[in-house]
Amino acid sequence: MDNFFALKGDTLIPFTELTVHSQSLSMRYGISLFEGIRGYKNKNGAVRFFKLKEHLERLNTSLRLMSLPEIDLVAVERNSYSLLDINKISEDLYLRISVNFDELGDLNGDFLPTVYMTVNKMGRKKWIAEGRKMKLKLSDIRKPSKKMFSQEIKNISNYATAKVALISAKKEGFDNVILRTSEGKIAESATSNIFCIRNGELYTPADDQDILKGITRKTVIEIAAELGIKTHLLPISEEDLFSMDEVFICGTGIEFASIGQVSEKVYEKSNIMETVMNSYFQKVREA
Repeated sequence: MDNFFALKGDTLIPFTELTVHSQSLSMRYGISLFEGIRGYKNKNGAVRFFKLKEHLERLNTSLRLMSLPEIDLVAVERNSYSLLDINKISEDLYLRISVNFDELGDLNGDFLPTVYMTVNKMGRKKWIAEGRKMKLKLSDIRKPSKKMFSQEIKNISNYATAKVALISAKKEGFDNVILRTSEGKIAESATSNIFCIRNGELYTPADDQDILKGITRKTVIEIAAELGIKTHLLPISEEDLFSMDEVFICGTGIEFASIGQVSEKVYEKSNIMETVMNSYFQKVREA
């Protein structure tokens, strides 16, 4: 990434020179909203962002839920492809769009958004590339209730709880964590949604279970319907989780990862995930 360019507003900046002031409103109060978007090389050899409009609409939803000014989505979409062309990337990639607030001051100041954009090459993570299974810890750390702060908001502060849980889990030899709701139900992993399979049907925590309603999650549900696989959106207990035949997580960055173990429970199968994943990669390369 050292040789790549980034965008700050409409200004092109070398990636290594892109900075946010330590006393900016974003840094002082942890207010920085973002989206990560995958770009895939399609069958015609062109790189296209997958569901870019949905990601951008969700970004404005996050801003709206925080009573912050929304951004010009048409301009951001145009700049996304401009940045792709400037960096001459012709393979699968990852675009990160952040909305920061660069003014110095306190919470009484004006929050004026500046859009930061970076892009880098990104293929498959090791879970797909090397066929590895992930080992998860069922964490005792609970997600904040939506009554405290909406989990639909992709603000950096919403990931602090997951990071604390992840540090603890990795010290114990786990790869990732499963976080629970304040009521003790299964929510999601550190940065990904979770799916379980029992008797050939999908189960995933319902929208009201303190989760981020992931765009990859939505795509998985759509693909499952196309394949004739029933999906249940409902609260999932620890007992439910341990009774499942198969578990996997999904998200924009990780794409898919099969779960081989949750705490002491071992899962051998990954058949349904592989079927859905194969359809996913066909779909993204048709865009």
